[in-house]
Amino acid sequence: MSLYTRRFFDFVAAIVQELVLLHNGRIQARSEVGKGSAFIVRLPVSDSPEASTIVRRLS
Repeated sequence: MSLYTRRFFDFVAAIVQELVLLHNGRIQARSEVGKGSAFIVRLPVSDSPEASTIVRRLS
């Protein structure tokens, strides 16, 4: 991975982490050398009608 690619990845990861934390969510990362990485982002769903509508549309 080039230095530019690594810095860009770190920048994007920092933004995603901040957004997840702002929404009281969690982010997990798993990585295996030579196989790649997996990221799991969990965000809470509000009890508001708007949130319920969005969840139904996505289901």
